[in-house]
Amino acid sequence: CVCASPISPGDVCSICRMTSFDGRTLASSAASAVPLLVHGRRRLKEGLVDEFKERFSSLAASSTRPGSGIHAMFAFADHDDPRVFWHVFWSAGASSFAHDASQQESLAAYYESSEQDPDALDCYGGWTEGLAAG
Repeated sequence: CVCASPISPGDVCSICRMTSFDGRTLASSAASAVPLLVHGRRRLKEGLVDEFKERFSSLAASSTRPGSGIHAMFAFADHDDPRVFWHVFWSAGASSFAHDASQQESLAAYYESSEQDPDALDCYGGWTEGLAAG
């Protein structure tokens, strides 16, 4: 998951609600990280869209400040379902996403994702052959 919580392969993080596919966290790979792009579809809980927009906007503004390593954080509403948002995160590396857990928890509260019905995000970059073998 992007929040660096230690989770087992296939489990869902209780903070960011993302699934771990290999048991490693992104922050643990920071020493060999390269630019990272994360994108995917997240479902919001009923009645929380406007609140989510405000919270996400605030978090994106504070997270993308110069020197933070996070270059962009976007959430776009789906045209067909107003409770679905497409997320895009671009950073200098995995360690950039190791931010305050209270911020992660406050944003995670808006997502409908659960262990039984998880949302999944795609991650590109930031991985090396050494990490894949390790």
